[in-house]
Amino acid sequence: MKTIVSPWINWRVPMRRLKPALLAMIVALAACKSNPPPPPELRDLGFSRAAPLLLSAESIELVEQYKSPGKAPYVEQDFDVTPASAVREWVAARLRADGTPGVARVVLLDARVVREELQLTTGIKDLLANEQKYRYQGRIHIRIDLQPATATQGPVHVEAESTGMFTVPEGVTVQNLELEMFDMVQRMIDRLDLETQASMLRHMQGRVR
Repeated sequence: MKTIVSPWINWRVPMRRLKPALLAMIVALAACKSNPPPPPELRDLGFSRAAPLLLSAESIELVEQYKSPGKAPYVEQDFDVTPASAVREWVAARLRADGTPGVARVVLLDARVVREELQLTTGIKDLLANEQKYRYQGRIHIRIDLQPATATQGPVHVEAESTGMFTVPEGVTVQNLELEMFDMVQRMIDRLDLETQASMLRHMQGRVR
């Protein structure tokens, strides 16, 4: 009795017998595995397009009072763009001192991002759905203190805060997660910028322009 071996299960095919197109595909797949995709190109937060606010102060200081716990559920330390980094960029781009004796301090009170695991539904239909697995919630809270050098004008301060949120599925890629985080921080800092400017112009009349 003869044993018949199908040629389709003979994987020892010489490389020279493979068609050029198939060989190119194998090489391309191997390159994809060895070379991970490049990180996402994050956009500019856009503060440079707005005219800076001129404060009656000799210097502007940023005091980062908020210190990230650095562990779950706080996850801001896992991202390239964070609420704290956005506030640093905002202060550098949007606030200017006009040289008047005195100090303006921007106090970063909160810059958290908290991750919460969502409860997934069960069932055959739900297994086929791309359910949202995690919720990320961010918060920025700042206070601006304007302390003049003379007693003719008393100190003044304003506060502003902004929150944001997004959800992602369980299998989200690192690149897409970074982009979702960037978009949330962009929305948060844009709202904070509008609220802070309105409060400063209203409560610091004659000291900001």
